[in-house]
Amino acid sequence: MSLIDRFLAWEKKPIILEKLQLVGIACFQLSCKYEDRFVLDMDQLSQLMEGTFHPDEIRQMELNVSFTLDFNLNIPLSIHFLRAIARETNCDIKVKRRLGASICLLSYVYH
Repeated sequence: MSLIDRFLAWEKKPIILEKLQLVGIACFQLSCKYEDRFVLDMDQLSQLMEGTFHPDEIRQMELNVSFTLDFNLNIPLSIHFLRAIARETNCDIKVKRRLGASICLLSYVYH
């Protein structure tokens, strides 16, 4: 959602309603490429969209989103810091979960 919000905020020309779904699927694909190990093929994405958009249109919108956001896809979240802390410490998994929940809750309260 962050990619979509930031893209719509920074995009110079208005997005027509018919292309909003294309923006959403392009942002979904970009976030999968950035965060996940599993990424859908462009043909699979096109099939998922029931052929509404051609794979080339999805690729082009990915580029448009990337250029509009100046390739700044990362927003530091509390979960990223939590993962780094968890890697560096050797404490019990229950302690890590409680610590993580506390940090996340505090970060949302004070943000």
